[in-house]
Amino acid sequence: MTEYFVLDEADLLPRYEEYKSLCHTEERFHKVIMFNLLRYHATTLRRFAKRLGGETVEARNLWNEFSNPAKKKSDAQNVATPAKAAAAGKPAVKPKRKRGKAKPLISDIKGAFRSYIEKQQHNRCCYCRRWLCNSGYSKPIEHILPRKTYEQYSFHFWNLSVACVDCNGLKNETDWASPDKHGAKDYPLPSAFTEMFHPRFHRFDEHVRFIRVQTNDHTITLYRGITPQGKKLCDDLLTTIAGKEVLVNANAALKSSMETIERFDVKEGSDLESALKSLVGALSERSIDLLKH
Repeated sequence: MTEYFVLDEADLLPRYEEYKSLCHTEERFHKVIMFNLLRYHATTLRRFAKRLGGETVEARNLWNEFSNPAKKKSDAQNVATPAKAAAAGKPAVKPKRKRGKAKPLISDIKGAFRSYIEKQQHNRCCYCRRWLCNSGYSKPIEHILPRKTYEQYSFHFWNLSVACVDCNGLKNETDWASPDKHGAKDYPLPSAFTEMFHPRFHRFDEHVRFIRVQTNDHTITLYRGITPQGKKLCDDLLTTIAGKEVLVNANAALKSSMETIERFDVKEGSDLESALKSLVGALSERSIDLLKH
């Protein structure tokens, strides 16, 4: 028996059922959202089975496909129509749009998931426990077991969490799990994660203690692991995150730029959000590179 909390297997299904009723702000979209998520999950399992059987599987990024659905060809053709008419010297005729069934936006689906998880995390990053900012670009959905190694879990409810952009970017595709978890179809049970901290199955306070000191100009955070999982999390991630925070605070221009960016409250899924996400990620990555060298 462990000396720390581990989510009980009996709680897995009830919590998943709870999420199904909160997967969108509008109840009319619940069934179609769950259907599509399960459809993508089924695709990952079929690809996993083919690999297991020795078949060659084409490279695909299913999470990106889900996040950025391709526009229909008809949409692109309609956009080009006015330009073609103008080139021919004819008056542009605005194409009539057919009204189809209302569909939920991907940004709304992701936003609903973030809202659900953030409440459980008390609006803090699942790893470093710093406060999450308001915009989606600064709190990406985190794949606990990385997609590159565990494509079959890309859409698994228990493999998703919400992290800050620093933790998500630094961890990236790093695999913290033990080798015995490779090549499994079913997601490991909560009790199986004895070698790493799992933010959906464990309680942070039982694995890591931290102290945060903040003045007018500087912020310093010190982390200390108190279990094997907590010590590993500190070694693999939190020590670097704390150092990066000190580095940014020591550079007035960089700190000011980061704070300005974080104040932007943009619509999730917009071009501006995408641009800010790239900018924040690049600044964070560069800061960590400076810290390591």
